[in-house]
Amino acid sequence: MLRRKLASYSTAMALILGIFSLAAFAAPMAAQAAPDWNLVWSDEFNGNSLNTANWTAEIGTGSGGWGNNELEYYTDRQENLAVTGGNLVITARNEAYGGMNYTSARIKTQGKKSFTYGKIEASIKLPTGQGLWPAFWTLGESIAGEGWPACGEIDIMERVNFDDHSNGYIHWWADGQADYGTVSGYIDFSQFHTYSIEWDANAIKWFVDGVQFLEANIKNGVNGTEEFHRPQFLLLNLAVGGQWPGNPNGSTPFPAQMLVDYVRVYQDGGTVITDPENPDPEPSPFATPNLAPGKAIFASSLETPEFPATLANDVNAETRWSSALSDNQWIYVDLGKDYMVNGARLLWEDAYATNYRIDVATANPQSEASWNTVYSNANGHGGTESIPIDAVPARYVRMYGISRATQYGFSLYEFEVYGGEIFNVPATFNATKWTAKSPEIENDTLNGKDFVGYLIDGSYLDYYINVPQAGAYNITLNASVGLAGERNVALYSGTTQVGTLPIAVNGSDWFNFQPNSGSFTLPAGLQKLRLVVNNSVNIENITIEPAIVLPPEPDSLTVTSSANELQIHINTSAPAGSRFWCYVLKDGKVQYNSGSWSTGKDYSPALTQAENYQVRVYRLDANGTMTVITNQ
Repeated sequence: MLRRKLASYSTAMALILGIFSLAAFAAPMAAQAAPDWNLVWSDEFNGNSLNTANWTAEIGTGSGGWGNNELEYYTDRQENLAVTGGNLVITARNEAYGGMNYTSARIKTQGKKSFTYGKIEASIKLPTGQGLWPAFWTLGESIAGEGWPACGEIDIMERVNFDDHSNGYIHWWADGQADYGTVSGYIDFSQFHTYSIEWDANAIKWFVDGVQFLEANIKNGVNGTEEFHRPQFLLLNLAVGGQWPGNPNGSTPFPAQMLVDYVRVYQDGGTVITDPENPDPEPSPFATPNLAPGKAIFASSLETPEFPATLANDVNAETRWSSALSDNQWIYVDLGKDYMVNGARLLWEDAYATNYRIDVATANPQSEASWNTVYSNANGHGGTESIPIDAVPARYVRMYGISRATQYGFSLYEFEVYGGEIFNVPATFNATKWTAKSPEIENDTLNGKDFVGYLIDGSYLDYYINVPQAGAYNITLNASVGLAGERNVALYSGTTQVGTLPIAVNGSDWFNFQPNSGSFTLPAGLQKLRLVVNNSVNIENITIEPAIVLPPEPDSLTVTSSANELQIHINTSAPAGSRFWCYVLKDGKVQYNSGSWSTGKDYSPALTQAENYQVRVYRLDANGTMTVITNQ
């Protein structure tokens, strides 16, 4: 998207045919063994902000509208660039900003992550509309010295306007600008799709959802393609207007969003291309988010004031904390509340620990007795060390360095802590807040709603809940189903199944979320709640509340009434955090149920005073105590 197509596609194709011949690019290659693709780098966008160790957000309008007469002003504002719900979200808006009438975002890995050869892919959902131009592409690192197109460009995915296909192209220098490419088959752009290239010393191949639609021969730099044998960095952006799509109009939907679930790079054999002085960390093996960034962090000592503890959780692998030049030094993160911690990752500088441990605590980190060791390593190797931990509740997580590999102190570029939330019942929480899941599941966002999709037969989600007392609880799944057939979700407390919840079919709409409730008996205390699906379901929210059981001998309640209507006024001095339910009964049967609320309230149900009604109010205090008040 640097230039974009200074010549039209028809002119570019004529250039290819007239000067180089199409056969020079698409000629069949000799049979070769399938590559052994190993993941060497990825960004799964599972945090809550852009990882600046991977990406730089470009700002402004570039030169000549980024070389294409584009109409947007790129920003790094949350309104245009966000990481939420497991996705990178780039939003184009129709607004006056920076002298332009539109805003959007464009990010790049230039100077941070570059690759020569490999399989490069991303899962993306694209917007539709006149003047919209999303792209996933690469540029050569040599652009700073050679300029474009001599640096080379690979367009993995470009789409414009209402096109029902993706475009794959390369651009380079061969005694003038050279372009080669074509379009994919039909794509349903209302869904996520995987856009990828497979690139080696012989060819570049383009795919959508694993189906190849283009191949370019680059063997031995044929036709001046030397550019494609040197490192390339990655870009993602959503342009508005420009030479190719033209301007937006009144039908263009704003705000328009480009959602990116992940970007991944694989290489044959898994050799990572790195800067020897700043090695790239391995991709995180933990599905849960890194909880440490921005949290309070403390250390036993500093080598000098220029290496404070805060540099170890700033999401910047080029800044570091370093301790005093002695053994038995520590650094710990205060997560602000208890989480279920299931992993840690240490990105060491050359001064690493040969012997260290990971400790956790839930209170009073100043007391050594509060810390519990969950991992020990007497053979630390430095570099990037990923440490799985059996899920444990913790507010404070500490790296305690016992002995050093060098004469210097302990030195960490990043101290990452991974885990998920603990939900105190009663609770309502978004289904995307899992602590573990089956591989097929994806977190999605649509119309401002975050939800979990692709829950096929056998898929599961894990959550940690803290139940105040053993008993019956109503569990509600706000779910959607767009296909006919029986659906249910089996619920487990730990390894014990507590029941099965049927899920209603919503016709053909996968995004019409409706409540599905059932009563289940849960034990007291902290426990893992697992949901196992028997068929395709999307889930938005999960609610867990105490089930109301009518007691045989209720207490008393004062009720006022008029001549024609029963009027209920609840007066209470209940403690903060209490919840209430109001029931009106006749002959022992419930005639009216208010639902639950958190403050006192008046009710006037459509019931006449002439009947003999009983009114009951149930109050659940924050400590789990149930109180019943009645008018008898």
